[in-house]
Amino acid sequence: MGFPFKKAGPLSRRKAVFSALGAAALIGAALPAIPTAQAQTGTGYGFDATASISEEPKFTTQQLADGGTLGFDCYRIPSLGVAPNGDVLASWDGRPNNCADAPQPNSIVGRVSTDSGATWGEQNDISTGITAEPKTGYSDPSIVVDWETGDVLNFHVKSFDAGYFNSQPGTDPNDRNVVHVAYATSEDNGATWVPDTVITDQVVADETWDSRFATSGNGIQLQYGAHKGRLVQPSVTRMTNGRVAAVAMLSDDHGATWYPSAPWGNSMDENKIVELSDGTLMNNSRSSSGAETYRKVSYSTDGGVTWTEPTLDTQLPDPRNNASIIRAFPAAPEGSAQAKVLLFSNTATTSGRTNGTIRMSCDDGQTWPISKVFEPGAIQYTSMATLPNGDIGLLWENNGSNIDIFYSQFNLSWLDAGCIGVDADEFSVTAGESTTLNVTLTNPFDNAIVDRAVSLALPEGWQAESVRVSIPSGGSVTVPVQITAPLVADNGDLPVEFSILDGADRYTGRLNLTVQGGQEPSPETEPSVKVNVPNLQDTYATGDKININFAVNNPLGITVNSAPSLGEGENWMPANLRGFDPEQGAPNCRYRNLGANQSYNCTTTTYEVSDSDVERGYVDIPTVWTFTNTAGETVWSKTVDVPRIELNGTQDAVTDAIVTVDPINPVHSNGQSQTVEVQANVTSEGDLPAGSKVAFYLDSSPIDTAAVDAEGYASISIDVDNIASDQPERTFEVRARLVVPEDAPRSIARDALVRFTVLPELVQQNSLVIMDHPDVVSGGQPKTIVVSAKATQLDGSPVAVGTPITFHVNGVEHDSVPTDEEGTADLQLTLDPVHNVGEEYEVTVEATLDELTALTTFKVLADASEEPSPVAGSSNGGSFVALLALLAALGGIVGAVLGLLKL
Repeated sequence: MGFPFKKAGPLSRRKAVFSALGAAALIGAALPAIPTAQAQTGTGYGFDATASISEEPKFTTQQLADGGTLGFDCYRIPSLGVAPNGDVLASWDGRPNNCADAPQPNSIVGRVSTDSGATWGEQNDISTGITAEPKTGYSDPSIVVDWETGDVLNFHVKSFDAGYFNSQPGTDPNDRNVVHVAYATSEDNGATWVPDTVITDQVVADETWDSRFATSGNGIQLQYGAHKGRLVQPSVTRMTNGRVAAVAMLSDDHGATWYPSAPWGNSMDENKIVELSDGTLMNNSRSSSGAETYRKVSYSTDGGVTWTEPTLDTQLPDPRNNASIIRAFPAAPEGSAQAKVLLFSNTATTSGRTNGTIRMSCDDGQTWPISKVFEPGAIQYTSMATLPNGDIGLLWENNGSNIDIFYSQFNLSWLDAGCIGVDADEFSVTAGESTTLNVTLTNPFDNAIVDRAVSLALPEGWQAESVRVSIPSGGSVTVPVQITAPLVADNGDLPVEFSILDGADRYTGRLNLTVQGGQEPSPETEPSVKVNVPNLQDTYATGDKININFAVNNPLGITVNSAPSLGEGENWMPANLRGFDPEQGAPNCRYRNLGANQSYNCTTTTYEVSDSDVERGYVDIPTVWTFTNTAGETVWSKTVDVPRIELNGTQDAVTDAIVTVDPINPVHSNGQSQTVEVQANVTSEGDLPAGSKVAFYLDSSPIDTAAVDAEGYASISIDVDNIASDQPERTFEVRARLVVPEDAPRSIARDALVRFTVLPELVQQNSLVIMDHPDVVSGGQPKTIVVSAKATQLDGSPVAVGTPITFHVNGVEHDSVPTDEEGTADLQLTLDPVHNVGEEYEVTVEATLDELTALTTFKVLADASEEPSPVAGSSNGGSFVALLALLAALGGIVGAVLGLLKL
């Protein structure tokens, strides 16, 4: 069977451009899903986020705990999780008297939401501290869900008279000088809790481990490989020799028993663990060293038993604060594109607890190309979880005298971009040469990327050939990308950002290349400030915020104070630059006591686009950076301009265009080709550029373009080939895209999608009926009667004229009669007479058409004195015959009388 689209005549705007071989490939491919945010049922090891960046962006915040109420001076240390039934569990410390850590009689409290975070129940106790002497306290919650048993554990510190910093060696659960590891258990999705299971003796290897605590936030359950089902709770341990190491607490029997991993690292602190797409575990840790202001990353390939030594990830600045790292799609299959998508939240600065930021990675945390600030002001710990409705929940605490707990909720569209995985067959380029890399791009989102250009952000003097790609949902494509490096390129690492603009949606990822054969970069002898604009968009509108990052380096041999200030310039709004100048308050880009040969990244700065910026089409931002020594003397000062940010004509109304496609009804194959009309409509607040067209795609392949008429419509027709009855139905996707002339402002209208189904040809099943015939009174004479049969098709219409219906009488073939326009065939049948009263015989007439059969049976009687028997299916047939006989008799009598009168 060929492809079900057939090209029409040359004068028609009908297209069918696929061969049968191409059709087989298209039909075998999975169609991209049209995403909708909806509640999920518990599957796998969690609830996946909605895999779309085309939804309306969402970010909401509500306060869950108010410091100074319900008997607690402040609330701290958030932990967010989701129970197997979908209830959202939020827990935190309730701290009486003051906001101090253990030891003091803190309690673990929380609230439950049964509607994906929209509303919350009353605050309830999970593990209650004892304020009377001898005191007992519980602090730092961490939720671990066992998706196989349904149990939920809430790990936390249990303290008496000692806290983390003065705990003594030992594991006796009654030793008041030891800080203990404990957890509460819920078997009813967090509605009630059984507190105080202490496992200190199980997770401490020897007496050199003199203090420890399970780090707050969340633990995980492994879902891949040989250790599937293992529970993993991260912790930090202080040794008697002063080493501060990370330790994973592990259970292979659903929490019945626990054991510790080998300790790893030094100067570790609160840390998180996430399972990557291949089953490798990644640990992401806060540092306890004042010299380290980035996250520390380690890996385990044996389910958390042993770990690599940590390295600093300079993509993740951190002011030594707790953070959160989770999978966006925790139920994704092993090795899948979605399994590689991670979300990370922290205070993304190197100087203080401000600038709450969400980041996204599509390559198991190797790169973090997407970031967005959700709270520029004072903020401390964060904890995230994916929700049953496809959103992401974020529990966080502010920073002040009475610390409060807040709950935010967002979708992936709020991040303003989607990440794509970027990989290559090699990662090195040579200065002065052109290198062709086979680059693999992976799309983990539900939205297919169809026929879009890939752009590369390269330094000045570099070049890359343009390529276009189509990447199905969850799929990958490999394309050759030719990169030419200038002869004067510096050797070393070069991060290259790949971007795909898909209408209003932007996808981006990074590839780290190594430059060789060039010049060795000269050591910096004077301070430098390098500017980067991450997530740079092609277009901006009034009110949009532009993130700006500054990388500040101090190569001087002295400690300095680094202070930025606003530069003088035209055509920009200094008041719109936030998170930069210390004169405007916190957060800002100042760094006190920046050590010799030290550097830092400031990621708090945003610029809000104004009306005048949009009208002008670009914005220039001048800044001034000043280093002073400890005596307050200026040792270096320089004006650093942010590279001009092109707003690219966002004032043009074409950016407001919306494309829709009329629904297409299912096509019923009927033995011949049929025409399917496809009509798109383009609406816009302003006039579309002259020459605008709509490009149509069928299952991601281009088929035709049509001009947009004065009413905003563009249409094409395609012919649909017949699908035989023994072939499956086929569903196809039509995509409509607004295309404006090259010299017009680029359209960012999203593609419109519509699907339609081609159904197989119906097997024409005829039906055959024969009219019931009443009994016949012969009166001793031969009788000629008519027996009718009617044949119809499945839809009720008559069969074709002339269709032969064969009649049999009492089992003997009698005649073959063609049907008329109504599908009826009439058989004329002469019946033998019956002479003697009381005698009769039975006649059966059978009509056949192909394998269909219908029959009627009636009697032939001698005369009217014999009461005819009723005929099945006819309530008046016998009475009608009797009436005819009576009239005939009366007619005879009248005739006789008339004859006598003539005499």
